[in-house]
Amino acid sequence: MTYTSPLRTAFLFLALCVFPAALSAQEYEDIYVEALTLPLNAEDPEETEVGELIYRGGLRILPGADDILPGDDKIGRISSLEWHDGELWAVADDGRWMRMRTDESDAELNDIVGMDIGALRNLRGRKPRDKDDIDAEALTLNPQGDWMVAFEQDHRVWRYEDLTGPAQDEGQGPLTVF
Repeated sequence: MTYTSPLRTAFLFLALCVFPAALSAQEYEDIYVEALTLPLNAEDPEETEVGELIYRGGLRILPGADDILPGDDKIGRISSLEWHDGELWAVADDGRWMRMRTDESDAELNDIVGMDIGALRNLRGRKPRDKDDIDAEALTLNPQGDWMVAFEQDHRVWRYEDLTGPAQDEGQGPLTVF
């Protein structure tokens, strides 16, 4: 019979509890971005209405110099946006999701004050190898609070309980969800 000290057992238990939490914390990164305000009409920046549309602000997202090396395209090709719980969520053509925290005043969008970005996972919980496998085009929340993501190339809709986790195939086409 092998004797294991209570201290060693406690340490191993603690390590097993903490290690999975550390792994899940690495599922995305918080990046710094710069955003430029975009007017509705560049020739008349004071214009804010088109018919019944009231323009509340637009932003051009620039990669932050502290986080992105020249030639590294972490932000771009956003395919779909969804406003949820005071944050702006997005998916991109290259299979990434983004969560943007915004600054607003007087019902106008002023800036992005923070952004998390991560890779969408496949049904096995892995990052797909090929862009054609994860070309996200649409994002919405279903009534149960799960994210529904539609893809092109290989047309399908996957459900995500959490965008950092594995996809679940609901066997639904885009027309039945969106």
